Amino acid sequence: MAITQTAIGPAATPEYIGSKKAERYALAPATPANPTVGSGAGGGSPSATLATGSSDYSGQVTVVTGSAPPTGQTVFTFNLANAADSANYRVNITPANAAAAELSVTAQPNTASIGVNSWVLQSGAAGLGATQTYVWNYTLDDVTTSIVITPSNIRSIDAVEAYGPVLDRVITRGSPDTVQVKMRPHGITAEILILGK
Repeated sequence: MAITQTAIGPAATPEYIGSKKAERYALAPATPANPTVGSGAGGGSPSATLATGSSDYSGQVTVVTGSAPPTGQTVFTFNLANAADSANYRVNITPANAAAAELSVTAQPNTASIGVNSWVLQSGAAGLGATQTYVWNYTLDDVTTSIVITPSNIRSIDAVEAYGPVLDRVITRGSPDTVQVKMRPHGITAEILILGK
């Protein structure tokens, strides 16, 4: 889940706020590449396809099962186009057609193997029906991504102000100092103001 960083203001001549040098940056989620899905044995040699417009964060997957879907197996693996900061996110799966909505409780698939690069939909204890078309919507909650900013004209950071969907900012002392900014990459731009010497 990449973030793009754009300096705001003149790079060659530092801006001053009082006696402090100031640098401003706009942070925006990078346009994600398209995620992919790979079919697994849990659908009995199924085909899994993503709907047009699906992204790392939300979308729709269609699975057409084969003749003998086994139980407790991978139906599909969802490969994120952009890696997440951690695997501490939640995948929400909801039925999007009648076949998926009418599955019994024991046949309902569940998410498994949530990682920074992918997550898996696994068939339930009763398995999916043979030669059926199932459609599920998905959303990812609590996905975060971060970026490290190295100011061009500030060697020692005194303060960092954030405007927008920033979750955290951490200054690392060095030569020069850097600041790591963590945010949720859901299409909203943030602005960072760095003050120092």
